[in-house]
Parts: sequence; structure tokens; C-alpha cells
Amino acid sequence: MWLHTWIVPARTNERLQVYAKPSVTTLSPDAARASSARGRREHSPLLRRVGVGAALLSVLFVAASGSEVLSASNDDRASTVIIANTGEVTSIDPLHADYGQTAIIDAALYDTLLGYNDGELVPRLASEFTLSPDATEVDLTLRSDVKFHDGTPLTSADVVYTLDRYKRLGSGIASLIPQYDSPVAVDDTHVTITLTEPSSVFLGALSKINILNSQLVAQEAGSDDGQAWLSTHDAGSGAYAVRSAEPGQDVTVDLNSDYWDRADDRPATLVFRRIDESATERDSLAAGDIDIALGLTPQDAQSLEGTDNVTLGEFTNNMTYTFFNTQSGPTADPLVRKAIQLAYDYEGDLATIQLGLGTVGDGVLPANMGCRSDLPAATQDVEQAKALLAEAGQTDLKLTLRYQPNFATMAQEATLLQSNLRDIGVELELVPITFPEYLESLASFDTVPQMAMIIDSAQYPDPGQMLIGGYSSTAVGSNRAAYSNPQVDSLLEQANASPDADERCSLYQQAQTIIYDDAPALFMNNLSTPVAFQNRLSGVVASPTLSWIDPTTIRIAS
Repeated sequence: MWLHTWIVPARTNERLQVYAKPSVTTLSPDAARASSARGRREHSPLLRRVGVGAALLSVLFVAASGSEVLSASNDDRASTVIIANTGEVTSIDPLHADYGQTAIIDAALYDTLLGYNDGELVPRLASEFTLSPDATEVDLTLRSDVKFHDGTPLTSADVVYTLDRYKRLGSGIASLIPQYDSPVAVDDTHVTITLTEPSSVFLGALSKINILNSQLVAQEAGSDDGQAWLSTHDAGSGAYAVRSAEPGQDVTVDLNSDYWDRADDRPATLVFRRIDESATERDSLAAGDIDIALGLTPQDAQSLEGTDNVTLGEFTNNMTYTFFNTQSGPTADPLVRKAIQLAYDYEGDLATIQLGLGTVGDGVLPANMGCRSDLPAATQDVEQAKALLAEAGQTDLKLTLRYQPNFATMAQEATLLQSNLRDIGVELELVPITFPEYLESLASFDTVPQMAMIIDSAQYPDPGQMLIGGYSSTAVGSNRAAYSNPQVDSLLEQANASPDADERCSLYQQAQTIIYDDAPALFMNNLSTPVAFQNRLSGVVASPTLSWIDPTTIRIAS
């Protein structure tokens, strides 16, 4: 059995707390909570501790599948956490922290100005922060006790350099701060940031901006603003520092003994390991060769029930989408998009592929987000799908779907969609793509894929982040459907400029209803993603700003 939960431990308060999920909620890395899924179909599995005492800890992910387990003494292994996950990581440069596999590593290496505690923004590197009444200026006061890994003190110059670098490079994490204009370092501990336009979501975006050691990066800048160097090195102030991060190898990081937010029971070493095969993750976890498995299919997670020393749980912060190119080709016709929506077997997907871990998609935003519109769950209606295609004048329609085969459930869902579309006379070609390649395709509306299946979650728990970044017509680089609707643009602009939370929520809900009716995507299912880990670990909890877990909350249980 399983427990359908969000569990989030404090970074500075080690007592684990569990809260029932409120009707409107966001997640935080600083408070622990449990929640049941919402939607038409609810499943209430149990977080189960199976067996006693385990050997190891490991932390998160990335490197070549089949990497050797650490060769070290028993004491070293006992203080090491190895985290396994699927997917390629080509760089640990925080520029790419909009990519989940990079972000989880960077969370160990770097600090952000702000964070989230029980859904509320809280200080991290910035001890104080204010947004001006017109939402066009941010004032920050920095902590005075923070040092980078080379011993250099944090100053406002580092904040200015970091933000300016992201703006110069204009990709990756820069997509979260498009309103950023310029900063002024008032003195060593005070920064004022000016925005190009009012933005209520800008403060939340600062929870994703990893601050760089400006002196070190400038020294290693080369001809690419430090991108090559930062792809395998760190310039952070975080709880861990890089030991090794060569392409195609494990990323290994060691505890920073001088970390300002010290916790004595953090693992001494974290290893991020890439294992693309779910069955390999399952077997490695059962054997004690890894400590955390983040890339399990529901089937492989279920098979671990009863395994000695293994705990099973679920994170409910993701949603599976299939986005259409709404600007060109057959999918520019909303009738075609709605026909494809109606062709898909959502219930079959949830029952046979996800094994009931989640709910059928019932809106634009994942189920854990606040300010969701009350929208119907997706349904299958093959005859109506055929009628819409006929109305659109489409016969012998051929389409192409990009998907990531390293996610086993996604590969199965892509095949199911292909079969379902064949039933309505549509031929669907399945074309594999890596997530970095997919992100590159979003750089222009001209190159947005005809159809693309992705698993997505909020970069941080503000509904405006997903809505403005995902559906504003100016959000090139993050607008996955090349979607454009002037009415939606107007609602999102009003919400972003409003200082009133209730008004913003109302505007966001109106926008969601219009987006949903425009059918820019299949809103497939709210995922309850399985996770499994060794019992000697605690703090393996869902993060509100990362796709999986925050590695700095992991503890070796006493």
C-alpha cells in the first residue's frame, strides 16, 4: 500500500511535520505535509516503511547508466547517499536550472535569495525583501554570514553579476525573470532591482535564481560567459561543493563544513547517478547499491512492497501534458486539437499505466497548485472525436509526436495515444527527443514541435509562473504550445500587475477557463510519482521548487 503525500521537512528545523492538504495549497521545502489527491478518481495509498535498518544513503542523480558504486570504506558508504534518476544532464551551470535534472544538483551546490515555507516566500540569502506597491522594484538585504565555497564572502556584487549574466545569456532560467531590467548595488548588503514592467511573480522567481561567486566566474568566463567551466564546476555557497562532475559520470558532491545553514546530520557525500531503466533502479535499490530511486515506474515501485529496508511513497506535484503547436500545421485548428483530446483513453492510462497513482487531468494546472479553475476532468469520446475531424475537413491525417523514451510510462502513454488516434483515422509517428533538445525547440514559435508529450510541474508554487510562462504570447522559450490569445494575455498582464492576491487568483482562474476551452494540450493526468528510498534516510520529500526532492533536506536517520 501507499500513502499519497507531500512531505516536506524544514531546512533549519529538523522536526518533521505532516499536514493535511488544504483545498488550495502550495508546497514548501520547509514544512512537511500529507495530502490526498483531488479529481474524479482518488486513490489513497500508504507511505510504508518496509523492514528495518538499511545500509546507506544516497542522494540524487546523473551520470551514465551502469556507473560503478563508490569504492570506499564502510564508514564512507554509510555517510554517502546515492540518488538515481532518469535523463541526461549535460551541464550543472545554474543557467540550466529550469531543467529538473540539473536543478536538483544545483540545489545542493547553490543558494537562492528566497525560498518557500508552507507556501509562503521566506528569506534565504536575502534576510529581508520588499516589492514596491506598483510591483516594479524589489529591495533586498543580504545575510552577512554567507561565504562561497572558496571562502569569498557574499556581497551585492554577486547578486548583480548573477542576474546580469542570466539576462545576457537570455536562455534557460532567464525565462523565469523576463521582467528583470537592472540592479543597483546600494552597498555590500543591499540591492535594488528594477523591473521593466509590474510583476507580482518576480519575487517567487528569485527562489529559482542560484547566486554565483562573481569573482570566480569572471575569472573563468572565457569566451562564453563561463558556460563551459560551470558545466562541470560550481561557484556556489550551498550545502555541498562539487568533487567531480565529468560528462557521462556520476556527479559527486561533498558537504560544505562552513555552510551558513548547517545541519549536523546531513550526509557527508551525495552522488547523483543516471539510471534510465526503471527495473535497474528497482534492483539497485533492493540490493542497497543506491539509496533513492526517483525514476521508477508504478509497476516497479509496486514490486518493491515488502522489500526489506525500503520505504515507498508518492509525490503529487507533476502533470502529464501533450502540447500542440497551435500556430501552424493541422494542430493550429482547434477542432483537430479537441478531436485528439477526445480520442485518448485517460481512464485506461491511469488504471493500466499509472496503476491508479494519480487522477485524470481536470484543468490547466497540476492538482497541487492554488487558484485552479473548477474544470471538468478529461474524457474519451471516440465518436465525437471522429465528428470533429469530419467538421475540420481532415482525412488521412498524419501527425508527429515528440516524447522522451527514457520515461517508461511516457513511452507507454505515447504508444497508447498512437493506438487511440488510429481508431479515429489519424496516423501518429512517435519521434524520441531528449528534454534539452525539446527546450531548444521552444526557442522560436517556428520550431515548436507539432505535438510533444512532457511531464511538467511549477518551477515555484505561484500559479502565475505556469500560466504567464506557459500561455502568454510573449513567453517565447517557455510557451510550449506557441499559444496566443489576446484575452488571456490581458488577464495575465492584469494579474501580474496586481498587488492583491485575491484579485490575482480570480484573474488566473478566468484565464485557465479560456485556455482549457482553446485546447492547446491534452491535460492527461495529475501524477502521483512513486519514490523509494532506504529506511536509514529521512527528509526525502517533495520540493515546491524542484521536480523531485531538495537534496539539502535529506538526513541520515539516527
